[in-house]
Amino acid sequence: RLLRWEMPVLLGATLAIAVLGFTAGIGHIAGAVLFVALLAFVGLSLWRQPDAAETLAADHVPAAHDPLTRLEIAREAVLLLLGMGGLALGSDLAVEGASGIAMRAGISEVAIGVTVIAIGTSLPEIVTTAVAAFRGNHDIALANVVGSNIFNLLGVLGLTGAVATLSVDNSLYLFEVPALAVSPVLLLALSWTDTHLNRKEGAVLLVAYFAVIAVVLVRGAG
Repeated sequence: RLLRWEMPVLLGATLAIAVLGFTAGIGHIAGAVLFVALLAFVGLSLWRQPDAAETLAADHVPAAHDPLTRLEIAREAVLLLLGMGGLALGSDLAVEGASGIAMRAGISEVAIGVTVIAIGTSLPEIVTTAVAAFRGNHDIALANVVGSNIFNLLGVLGLTGAVATLSVDNSLYLFEVPALAVSPVLLLALSWTDTHLNRKEGAVLLVAYFAVIAVVLVRGAG
C-alpha cells in the first residue's frame, strides 16, 4: 500500500515544489493549494484505511493486541504528548546550539538549513523510526519517514507560502533541489525490489546522504 499510494504522492509533492520554486516561488495561492492537497491526502488516506481492515478480516488475521481500555488509551495519549513535547524541546535546543556554532564558523545559511537545522528538526523522526524498527514495526518506520516528508513539502511549505511568499535561491537548483528530487526516486527503487529495505539498501541511502551533506558543506564554504 505504501508503494502504491504514499510514495507516488511524495514524488508528486517533490516535483510540485521543485517546479513552483523554479518558476514563481510559493505564493499565497500556490501555498494554499499545497495545504489543501495535504488535507485531501490525509482525508483519502483515512478513507482508504477501512479497505485494509476488511482485507485483514477476510484473511482471518488475528489481532496483535487485546483492545485497550479507556484508562489505557488515556495513559498512552499522555505518554505520547509528553514524548512529543520532550522531542520537540530537545530538537529546538539542538538546532539553536548547532546553528550558533555553524554561523560563527562562516558556513552559509543554505548549508546550515540543509545540515544542522534539517538534522535537528528530524531528531524526533529519527528516534520514532528507530524505535519502531527495533520493535519490528517496519511499516510504521517507513511510513513515518514518507509521511513526514509529505507533510513538510505540502503542509509546512504550503502553510508558510500561504502566509508569506517563499522565494527560492536559484543556486539551490545546481545541487540541493536535484538531490531532493532524486531521493524519493532512490527510496522507491530500493523498496520496490522486495517491498522493504534491508541493511545493504539502508547503507546505500546512508552513504548517499553523507555524500550530499559533504557536497553541501563544500558549496557552503565556497
